[in-house]
Amino acid sequence: MPSFAGLSKFFGRTASEGAAFAAGVAVAPALSPVVREIVNEANAKYSTHPIDATTAAAIVAEDVEQFDFGRTEASFNGMDETRFRAVLGEVLNAPGLGELYAMWRRGLISDSDFTHGLRKAKLEPRWDTALEGQHDVLLSSEELAAMQQQGFVDAGRANSEGALQGVTEERQQLRFDVSGLPPGIETALEMLRRSIIDAATFAQIVREGHTKTKYTDELLQMQTRVLGAIDYVQGHLRNWISEAEMVAGGELTGHTPEQMDFLFKIHGRPISWHQTWIGLQRGGTLDGPTGDIHPAFLAALQRSDIQPPFYNLAWAQRYNYPSAFVLRALTQGGDLTAAQTEEILKFEGWEPTLRATVAAKWAETSPAKQDPAIKSAETKFLTALHKAFVGGAITDAQGVTEIALTSLSAAAQAGVLGYWRKEKALEAIPPPPAA
Repeated sequence: MPSFAGLSKFFGRTASEGAAFAAGVAVAPALSPVVREIVNEANAKYSTHPIDATTAAAIVAEDVEQFDFGRTEASFNGMDETRFRAVLGEVLNAPGLGELYAMWRRGLISDSDFTHGLRKAKLEPRWDTALEGQHDVLLSSEELAAMQQQGFVDAGRANSEGALQGVTEERQQLRFDVSGLPPGIETALEMLRRSIIDAATFAQIVREGHTKTKYTDELLQMQTRVLGAIDYVQGHLRNWISEAEMVAGGELTGHTPEQMDFLFKIHGRPISWHQTWIGLQRGGTLDGPTGDIHPAFLAALQRSDIQPPFYNLAWAQRYNYPSAFVLRALTQGGDLTAAQTEEILKFEGWEPTLRATVAAKWAETSPAKQDPAIKSAETKFLTALHKAFVGGAITDAQGVTEIALTSLSAAAQAGVLGYWRKEKALEAIPPPPAA
């Protein structure tokens, strides 16, 4: 590496200073690498080159070193403490305007701190008042439109505050018009059904609700309600509509034919269990034929919500039968046979063994059926016999003999004669003396 001695050798010691200076300027470009090495060698040997004042201030600002260090370095550059403090003040930074506003609004810094931050941002004091005027955050134009829509602010306030954000009155009111949503489609249809709105207003509701307007005509077709699936089932059950119409109606509410068939089977009602049993006793069957059922009777079954499988059983019990008291009299009187009585008791639901026993017992006490002429003659004979017996024209023994000729049973003969004897005794009692 070249030394100062080499430099002296190169220039010589006899040249004048002027000649040396001229020569140095002339040969400077060629000697630059040589000089650089000499400078580097000197700097390496004497490492006392001071840091410039700005860098020293930056180091102090970052708190890498203390203030004394920076002041010393600045002094090596010929800068006193006052000037260094000025440079340090310029280097120190403040938060940006966004952070300043946030801290100011939250009360974390004072008004003067905010102003100091403006100075650090190198903003002229002429802007202080305007910048301080932005302390309060304005409602956005969209928020103002929503608040106007909900009635919290009027159009005047919305327009004035919108104008502070560069939104014209027309644009602010356009935002008001599009804020909020209209009634839903179903509500709008209900309003249309009640004539509260017309078709044009309905179309506007569709448009404002962000629904594609190409579907407006299709939505209008939903104005007429469809009946529920159960209504169609009931309509068929009561014979107002056919099965095909029931299935078609169910499809309007998204029900398959299989679902409608199932709904039909589980709706309606059967006849009572007792009616079912009586119907079976009288020859009816479950799911039996209905062709012989009287139309009016069939219509009554359908309108009463009876399930079709029970129609034939209901038809089988359309007739009433005599009560047990009437049946006994008819059977004992010989008007009905035991078999006929048992059949009627079967139709009324009597237990098989009991109805057979009762019918037979009633038939046992049934007298032989007389010819009407004979029965009339017997009645007249009994009348004459009664008169003769009570009047004393015949004796008691003769009365017993004569009444035995009638068809009365022995018990009945004895009972009748007993009453005649009491009547005869009463006739024999003399009347009380006249007053």
